[in-house]
Amino acid sequence: PAEVQAYITNSSVNAGNALTQTATSNQTIKATVLAGSVAIGAGTVGIGASGAGVDVNNKIATDVKAFISNTSEAGVNVAGDITLKAEDNSDIDATAGAASIAGSAGLVGGSISIGIALAENTITNDVGAYTENAKITTTDSGDVEIQAIENATIDSTAATATIAASFSIGFSLSGGGAEANSTIATTTKAYVDQGDLNLSGDLTVDSVSTATANSDASVISVSASLFGIAASGLVAKVDISSTTEAYATPSSIEANDINVTAQTT
Repeated sequence: PAEVQAYITNSSVNAGNALTQTATSNQTIKATVLAGSVAIGAGTVGIGASGAGVDVNNKIATDVKAFISNTSEAGVNVAGDITLKAEDNSDIDATAGAASIAGSAGLVGGSISIGIALAENTITNDVGAYTENAKITTTDSGDVEIQAIENATIDSTAATATIAASFSIGFSLSGGGAEANSTIATTTKAYVDQGDLNLSGDLTVDSVSTATANSDASVISVSASLFGIAASGLVAKVDISSTTEAYATPSSIEANDINVTAQTT
């Protein structure tokens, strides 16, 4: 996966004012793929066969981290606020469309038209804001805010249209299939792990994950002849399995107020 990181590790820091570490990822995919096919057969024996297929596959996978870890003995000392913020905004908008037309004319004839459209879209990000094995001290009423934010959106559309017609003594076969799948499997964590925090202000640990997914599939299949067969099938699937956590593991923390929250919408 791609990486976006803002961090301090294996170091000591003395800051006379605020310390801010922000890691932000904004990724957008817009994909539209269309396919069309037309076949006409004419004569004493006329045969028309047409097929169209399209497959759209998109994936976003990013590690977004803002953290302080493994500080040296002096630790991180700040005369003000400390902010660790990791945020991801991922958006996939994908459309797959296929159209197929087959026709035949003659004394004897047959027409076959097949169309398939597939749209597969996935977001699997790992967003984290944290302190790990870190000694942190603030003065001058300095707060520490640790915030992880994930916003993931998928709009997936798959559509097919097929027409088969035979203007003769014969047959026509029309078949269409469409499948649209949207998967969001993200991890969003904000935490303090094995920390030594001496704060003159408040500690806020906040993890927020928002996931929105839409899958639309549509099929039109038409067959016209003396012997006509039309068939269609579609699948639309949405899978959201996100993990959102906020916590403080065994640590020494001194602060005015301590707020730890996790929210998924």
